[in-house]
Amino acid sequence: MQRLFLLVAVMLLSGCLTAPPKEAARPTLMPRAQSYKDLTHLPAPTGKIFVSVYNIQDETGAI
Repeated sequence: MQRLFLLVAVMLLSGCLTAPPKEAARPTLMPRAQSYKDLTHLPAPTGKIFVSVYNIQDETGAI
């Protein structure tokens, strides 16, 4: 029984090894969306932009 299990395990694992490697496709750039064009053509701000930074502990789980 143990030999049968070993034989099946070897056959299953060898199936992954004998597959020919896939050729990687050349990377392509996505065309820019209309929203990109809208954001790059925004008018300049008319005044100062105020930003606030608070000393709050990060509780999102991001490191």
